[in-house]
Amino acid sequence: MNWIRAILAVTISVWLPLLEGSAAASDVAFDPGSTVRAVTEKLEREHLSRKPLDDALSKLWLGTFLESLDPQRMYFLTADFLEFQQFEDRLDNLAKSGDFQFARLVRERYRQRTADAAADAQKLLSMVPDFSVAEECPVAFIGYATTREELRERWRLRLKAELLIEKLHGRQVAEVQSQLSARYQRISRQALDMNDQRLCEIFLNSLTVNYDRHSSYLYFTR
Repeated sequence: MNWIRAILAVTISVWLPLLEGSAAASDVAFDPGSTVRAVTEKLEREHLSRKPLDDALSKLWLGTFLESLDPQRMYFLTADFLEFQQFEDRLDNLAKSGDFQFARLVRERYRQRTADAAADAQKLLSMVPDFSVAEECPVAFIGYATTREELRERWRLRLKAELLIEKLHGRQVAEVQSQLSARYQRISRQALDMNDQRLCEIFLNSLTVNYDRHSSYLYFTR
């Protein structure tokens, strides 16, 4: 039965951007616009909830998509969000017409921001922070940083917290600095390698979880 298969479908994590994506030649044959149009049509027609893909769901879709890429508010700036927000009641219509340009716009900005973050992290990790200064770093920031300077400060606090945790576990600071630098360089490379097929998967899973948390894009391509 369809509802059983939907429940058994794999739920995609909010940490999708951290998973490996490769710029494979399959992009040549893959048509993201047609895929988005087909999946959205099938969702409206076949999902048990019978939710219409309208402006209200479009707003939720936008929020989930950005959350899947930047859950801790460590990459995008407020200006980026305001630019993306202009599409919040248009994603439904764009999807139904097979327009994939918004997802590509977000991907391009994400690539830029992860590259900036990797460069900032490398600079910050070249110095040992002052662990005697009492500071706090939230698990996730509520809003986006308004300036690059504010974003760098978030990275300073985050890296200091990560270094301190490992230091308390007895690890050498220099070893952890090298590991963290490599981690954020890797995230930047993965953003650069994110092809249309991978982007489409992230984009459409951000929609399907708003129908129900067990549904996935892969199920609705069958």
